[in-house]
Amino acid sequence: MKNINFKNLNLLKKFMNNFFKIKPRKKNIKVKIQKKISKAIKVCRFLSLFPYINE
Repeated sequence: MKNINFKNLNLLKKFMNNFFKIKPRKKNIKVKIQKKISKAIKVCRFLSLFPYINE
């Protein structure tokens, strides 16, 4: 979990469900890391790398 940024799409897809929503935090993931992941996903949505909703 050292490379959490908006460019690492394969890692971010693991934390999203089929409808491109951010999954809730698991017990083995720290809050600090979950915040970085959610922020990176939001940047990807803004840059149109991920859709906001599944069509």
